[in-house]
Amino acid sequence: MFKQKRVSMSIILLLGLSACTPLNESIDENKEVQLPEKTYTQKIVHSPQVKENGIFYEITAQQSELEVAPGVKIPVYTYNNQVPGQEIRVKQGQIVNIRLKNQLPEPVTIHWHGYPVPNAMDGVPGMTQNSIQPSEYFTYQFKATVPGTYWYHSHHKSAEQVDKGLYGALIVEGNQEEKADRDYTMILDEMKSDGSHGGHGMGGGHMGGMDYDLFTVNGQSGKQIPAYIMKTGEKVRLRLINAGYFTHYINFGSLDYKVVALDGQKLTKPLSGKDELLPIGPGERYEIEFTAPDQSLIAKDQLDHSAASGLQIPLKNLSSKKVEQPIKWNKIFTIGEKTTQTKRSSLKKERYDKEYVMSLNHGMSQNGVVYTINGKTYPNTDPLTVKKGDLVKVTLQNDDPMHDHPMHLHGHEFQILSKDGKDLADQSIYKDTLLLKPREKYEVAFIANNTGDWMFHCHELHHAASGMTTTVHYEGYQIPSGIDPNVQAE
Repeated sequence: MFKQKRVSMSIILLLGLSACTPLNESIDENKEVQLPEKTYTQKIVHSPQVKENGIFYEITAQQSELEVAPGVKIPVYTYNNQVPGQEIRVKQGQIVNIRLKNQLPEPVTIHWHGYPVPNAMDGVPGMTQNSIQPSEYFTYQFKATVPGTYWYHSHHKSAEQVDKGLYGALIVEGNQEEKADRDYTMILDEMKSDGSHGGHGMGGGHMGGMDYDLFTVNGQSGKQIPAYIMKTGEKVRLRLINAGYFTHYINFGSLDYKVVALDGQKLTKPLSGKDELLPIGPGERYEIEFTAPDQSLIAKDQLDHSAASGLQIPLKNLSSKKVEQPIKWNKIFTIGEKTTQTKRSSLKKERYDKEYVMSLNHGMSQNGVVYTINGKTYPNTDPLTVKKGDLVKVTLQNDDPMHDHPMHLHGHEFQILSKDGKDLADQSIYKDTLLLKPREKYEVAFIANNTGDWMFHCHELHHAASGMTTTVHYEGYQIPSGIDPNVQAE
């Protein structure tokens, strides 16, 4: 459970900074592009063991130091002494075993963001397990049945611990998945050069968000980011994960890329993103594919923020010396506007077993700013009570005029039915994390098919810690004895 925190009134005047989508209009299209000499290599600290009964990973949570940019070293929390943590890559059908050892001075867990694990494996202290205390360990186990791009992170004091570096990628390779010549995972984030974690109300709320002065790709910023290599004509797949609190608008220049999956869910027909900015909200994942062009380029974050230039993705063509100059785009890729001609059945029905409305907003308490669902803060928010097998419709309305709210549902996926009262042209979009801009309203539906108590919260984790959290509760389910509800995540 999240322990509620509040934002000091002294920074309330900064609320208005997030009322619109701020794009950088001053990209220098004539500036010479310089590619880094260093090329990307994946760091593997502990190779997994593959046995007849599954695949086994050893993950250690520990303190370390990270050189984020040239000459800039900051203290971090790590999984296996690296940020991001070691990529966990498994095959569909495998039994996955992850033994987490805690060598930190405080408790920790792992939540498998987007993956429908059994409730006992969800990593939420006080709800699905007790926090893993220093010098203790816990083994997570689940079957890799759903292919796609997911990620893992701590859910104990998550606003602080994720900020400090406790996150990594979880990739489930499908049995029928077409292999790419180059398959890269890129985790986007924001950090602070003074080594402190972000205070409350960062990112989506932009309250003090300017404190983040390092935008990163796989824990590196600016000139520290290596080049990702390719050769003309190769099939390249990029798995993009946003572990931060800002929405990043990635400009791929003239690259003719296709979006092939959203939040791990494959699209039957890929969607073209050519000449459009790719917006990746907090907690979201996009998989894109393209045929390597006969030139190199550097994809950039076009968010209007002083640190955005540090987030770049150098794509270096080893078979060509040509380098594309920067191009400015203003159109944003929008889900649901283009049909994918999916064969998957729609959850849009005339009747639902349960219907709920979640109004998202912020308000004031005697201690400062809080973030609310239907005017209440967690743990006083009303749960979404369901029975197994129910078809559930949820109306998500961002009544907050000032903040983005990326809403994340644990243990399930939902189908997007409509946006702002209009049915989506594409009725096939399934996600587990949905970014709501100010005044936006979405209708989503999910099938209650995973018994337990599950969090449904804003993934701007400072907002969640300040109240914007509720639960999906299955009738008759009780938290197992032995789990201390007073050991709370934030």
